[in-house]
Amino acid sequence: MANTLDKIREAIAEHEEKLGDLRAAEKVVVALEGRLQSLRISGKDGNQTMPERQTVGAAIMTALSDGQKNLGAILEHVNATGKNVNDQSISSALQILKKKNLIVRRGRMWKIK
Repeated sequence: MANTLDKIREAIAEHEEKLGDLRAAEKVVVALEGRLQSLRISGKDGNQTMPERQTVGAAIMTALSDGQKNLGAILEHVNATGKNVNDQSISSALQILKKKNLIVRRGRMWKIK
C-alpha cells in the first residue's frame, strides 16, 4: 500500500512540474499578445499611437514563432524590429529562455518548446 501511495505522490509531483512549465509558457504568450497592443500617447490630435517597446526575449519568441532559426537569423529578425542588439545580447537572452524551459536548441537551431 505504501508503494502505491509513493507512486501516486511521484505522479502528482511530475504533473505539478509540467503545470509550472505550462504556466511559464502561458505568461510568455500573454506578454507577447500584450506587446502587440499599442500604447496611446497624447499628440497634437490626442489620438497618436506608438507601439510598446518589446524586450529582447519577447522579440526572440516572436522570431521563433514561425519556426526554428539559428542565432544569426534571430539577430537579424530582432534588429529588424528596430532594436540595435548584438549577438551576445541575443545569446544571453536565449540562455535565459532555455533555463525557463521555453525554448530548446537542436544543433545550431533554436525553437520554441
